Amino acid sequence: MAPTALVLLLALAFPAFAMAQVNGSRTPALRGSNFTADLELFVASNDPCWIHQGCSSAGYSNEGSMGPGWYCSDGMYVDANTAFDSCAVHRSCRGVGYEGGKWVCSDGNHGGVIPGITDSCYIHQGCSAAGYSGDNKASLGNGWYCLDGQYVDANSKFDNCAIHKQCSCGVEYKLVAWVCEC
Repeated sequence: MAPTALVLLLALAFPAFAMAQVNGSRTPALRGSNFTADLELFVASNDPCWIHQGCSSAGYSNEGSMGPGWYCSDGMYVDANTAFDSCAVHRSCRGVGYEGGKWVCSDGNHGGVIPGITDSCYIHQGCSAAGYSGDNKASLGNGWYCLDGQYVDANSKFDNCAIHKQCSCGVEYKLVAWVCEC
């Protein structure tokens, strides 16, 4: 089974299975755990997130009280007894926002979230041609960008991407996302 298909199978099958098992389950590993959140962390390769409830802005810290991860910017100390918000912040995210009941990456980058398979992607909406920037000088780091020269940052609106690593034949927008042409 292809890695992408396996990830899709895990994402669709396990949350439903876990939710069916939680109520009345005799399996201690599923009772009282947030299996869906744990699976989301595995599947999407998200960063650790320790943002307490009631937070209004957050940032990444390598030295937080719970280890590296995303924390509220208010400086409040957090530990295992803190009530945390839900999070789904992919690695290499440049900024977060609170949307739909959880903290998410606000750069709109849907590429690069499957480690080892897809590249980071910062192609703004309305782009007609894109290329890869690997010189460590682009505004959001190495990844795919529109070739029109328009500046992008974490507040830009990005297209969806599913461009595999080592794509050397160019990319195109198909239906709902940018993909490798070969």
